[in-house]
This record gives sequence, C-alpha cells and structure tokens, in this order.
Amino acid sequence: MALTIDVELLTGTYEAGVGGERAEWPPHPARLFCALVAQADTETEREALRWLERQGPPEVLIPEAGTSVPRGFVPTNGIARRGGGAYLARTNGSRAWPRAHPAVPGFRFRWADASPDRDTLERLRSLAARVAYVGRPAGLALARVSGETGPPADRLRRLVPAAEGPYLLRVPYPGYLDALATAFEAEEPADAVSRARPYVEPAAEAPEEQAMSPGPYARLFTLGFPPGAGVAGWHAARVAIAVRDAVLARLGGPRRDDPWNPFPAAELAPIHGHGEGAPPEGRCAFLALPFVGHARATGEVIGVGIAIGRGVAPELRRALLQLLGLDRDEGPRLAELRIPGVGVSLPLAPPDGRWSLEPARWRGPARRWASALPVVLDRWPKRWADVPAIVAEGVRLAGYPEPEEIEIRRGSTVPGAPLLRPTDRKRRPSDPDRPWSHVVVSFPGQVEGPVLLGHLRFAGLGLCVPVSDDG
Repeated sequence: MALTIDVELLTGTYEAGVGGERAEWPPHPARLFCALVAQADTETEREALRWLERQGPPEVLIPEAGTSVPRGFVPTNGIARRGGGAYLARTNGSRAWPRAHPAVPGFRFRWADASPDRDTLERLRSLAARVAYVGRPAGLALARVSGETGPPADRLRRLVPAAEGPYLLRVPYPGYLDALATAFEAEEPADAVSRARPYVEPAAEAPEEQAMSPGPYARLFTLGFPPGAGVAGWHAARVAIAVRDAVLARLGGPRRDDPWNPFPAAELAPIHGHGEGAPPEGRCAFLALPFVGHARATGEVIGVGIAIGRGVAPELRRALLQLLGLDRDEGPRLAELRIPGVGVSLPLAPPDGRWSLEPARWRGPARRWASALPVVLDRWPKRWADVPAIVAEGVRLAGYPEPEEIEIRRGSTVPGAPLLRPTDRKRRPSDPDRPWSHVVVSFPGQVEGPVLLGHLRFAGLGLCVPVSDDG
C-alpha cells in the first residue's frame, strides 16, 4: 500500500516564493502539511497528521515549470508621521509575488511505504478536501488523498530524499505539528520550526521524451451523486444536458435568493454553443460519468463533470469554479441537480474516492482511447466502410490530433458500458435519428483527455476512457 496526495492548481500557477524574490519550485512538502494543519479542528484529525509526519519525507513528483516575479506597490504595515506629527499615514512599498508556471497544473507527494488504516485515511481525505489553496491564497488548489500509488505519472519528474542533492525542500518530521502549534502561540512564522532535506532526481528514472497532445480541454471538474444513488446509464445525455441547463440558469441571470451579476448571452456562448462556430478549445463540455471499466460495473451514472476549454475566458472560468464550490467567495453553488425527463433531483458533492468520479479517470493521458458512451456520427455514411473516415474527421474536428488507427465496433470494449436506445442518442425527441458506433482510437503519442467524440460530444456522448497499450 502507499499514500498519495495530488494537488491540482486551479489557476494554473503555484503561488509561493522562497526568500521573497524567488519562486518555490519544486513545491515543499512542508507547505502542504501546513495547509492540512490549518484545517484540523479535532484531536482525531491532529492524530492523523501526527501519523503522517512520522512517515518520513515523501517522494515529490513534479512537471517542468517556468517562473515569474510580478511586482507592484502596496500599502505596508509601517506608519509614517506627516504634517508635523499631526497626521499618521501608512507607507507603501514595492512587493514581489513569485510564482511558478508548471507545464501540467499540479504535482504529487507520495509515501511509497505508508500504510494508513481506514480511519486515518478518511481523516486525511477530509482534511485535504477542505484545503482551498497551497501557498498564497491567490493560488486556488484541490488536494486529493489516495491510499494507492496514484495514476500514471509519465510526464512528472520524480525527486527522492537523499544524503546530498541539488534540491533542498522543507519536509514534515516527527513532532512538526506540535512545533507549529508552539510557533503559532509565540507569533513566530512556520519557517522558524522548519527542517529541510536534500532531494535528487534518480538518473535512471528520468522521464522519456514522448509526443503528447494536451487536447482541447484545460480542466475537468467533477461532482458526485451520494453513494448508492445514481441514474440509469441510458439517461447519460439527459443528465449532461441538465447540468448545462443548470449552469446557464445560474450564470445567465440573477435569482431572488442568490445575487449574481449575470453574463450576457454572447459571453455564455462557450456553454450554450450558439452563434459563430467556436473552436473546440473555446467550448465547455458537460459529462455524465458512468460507473464503467470494472468487472462489477453497472454503467449507472454516478456523477457529472464539466470540461473547460483552454480558450475559455478567465472571467467565465472563474465563475464556473465558484459555481462548483471551488472558490471561497460567496455566490451561487450547484448543490443539487434536477434531471427533467427522468423525474429525479440528486444532491451533488465533491469526489469521494470512487474512481469513476476522479478527473484522472477520464484525463489519462493515454495513446489509446475506447468509447464508454456511443459516438454519434457527424454525417451518414454511404456504406459501413466509410465509418472510420467519418470518425477520423470527427476526431480532428473535436480538437485532437490525427488518429493513427480507428477500430469501429457495434458494442463497447469497456466493461459495464451502458446500452442506449435511439431516443437516448438525441438532444430532443424531435431530432432526427443519426448513425452511431463505438470506437477504439489510437494516436501516435499520448493524448490528454477528456476525449469526447462525435456530434453530441458537448452533451457527454462519445465519452472515452484511456486504454493501456497492453490491452
């Protein structure tokens, strides 16, 4: 067993510095530990952190990153006397905000030999779920704890503790929690009780250069239905459309009980898709997440997702984060989903460890992708032999690289994939029938998901899962 903590940087930057003028990269494990300490309200949660600090320094897995140091003039805490001592005024001064710009918006800490019991693991998960940022508050983040080694980290460099090394990182140590509490009571900074450990990148494990396409979507955020609750898989498109309509209802106009500065319809085009044809990276896709890929998978929809295109405006992206509860500001929250045509309303909550609710389940990256929900073709083929060419054209249209190979199937290769009826493959019952198929698409190199293909990809159909090269 192992313990992994993944940190996803929602703003794409890591807001932390060393010495005030230099960006902190690699991230220091002690910084995440302090973020967890800030959320610990009970003695049982503090005991879980004491267990963590005894596990030794973790491995650090990071992408390559650039850095910048924006500067500005801000008020300081100093007081200046003006006007012969009759007037007190705060002074101002130059301030730097060092930050790192990682190629992949996140990093990972891994304790390879840690074996937490169930209670400790759940307490660490609860603490991580309450962390809003790591570093400065401007850098919103999501932290997730897993009792496993975590998904593949092909694009991450691995740093390990060593007797000597080029990286000196602050790490937790036995007694660190109590030392932090003592420093806090004495109004001393956390750095006053920090300890550093050299880290090195094992030469034999340097990552291989591999062609990789980032795909059209910059982020995938997921919410889950309560355990034991779900919707039959053939309602996947209805669930995804319900999410889209709920987002439009919230962002498109104010509510009596939920003050909101509404977006004009033109600025919501990435969500509703009307108007001039936007490129794939300028759109948002809405997903119904089925329980698939397991021997006991049922195909039932157990959650939803929102994939945000790389070209979506920052203002709209920030509003979506707030809507999903990933922003600390007050405002509307998508806490419940009503699904017309199905007749149910279900609460929504952050991922709780179920693999089909984790963004990594659908993001890969991978070279081969198989459809879990059918791909609705963009046009009718004259004969069945034309379908691969139509799918290949659709892959390019959806913003992914030229496929190397396409397998056309009438049934999904993904265990538990739901069966959809003709009316389930339409936006509206009055829409005409369209041809469909299941596919396995192979690319020349790694592609980052989510991979969504076909005519109804923005309504969640054509959703694919990564497939390992050995099957």
